[in-house]
Amino acid sequence: MKKAVGNNPMKTNGINDEQQKADCIGLPECVQGAEAWVVDVHGDSAIAVRLREVGMVPGTRVRIIRRGSPMIVELGNSKYCLRGQEASLVTVQPNMPMQTSTEEMLSAPGVAGS
Repeated sequence: MKKAVGNNPMKTNGINDEQQKADCIGLPECVQGAEAWVVDVHGDSAIAVRLREVGMVPGTRVRIIRRGSPMIVELGNSKYCLRGQEASLVTVQPNMPMQTSTEEMLSAPGVAGS
C-alpha cells in the first residue's frame, strides 16, 4: 500500500519508481486549482535551467492558478506565467489524498476498539 509521508506524495514508503512514474502527468494536463508535486523538468534548454533556478525541482509543490497558454502556477509564495511549450517541460504527480493504513485508522479516536 502506498503511504505518503507528511503532505508530500513524492516521499512515499512501499512504492516502486515505476508505479510512481505511472501516476505522473505533464503540467499542462493539471486542472485549474489543483496541486501537484514536481517530478522532473526535462531538458537542458535555457528555460528548463531557469525553471529549476526558481525552485521548480523534484518534490516542490505547485498549484495551478490558470490553465492554458499562458498557464499561471504558484510555486511557494510566487506566481509564474508559463507558455505551453515551457509548461510541457514539467512532469508532475497530482496531489492525491494520503492513504491511511488499517492500523492508523483503527487507532484513531472514536473508532471501536481504540
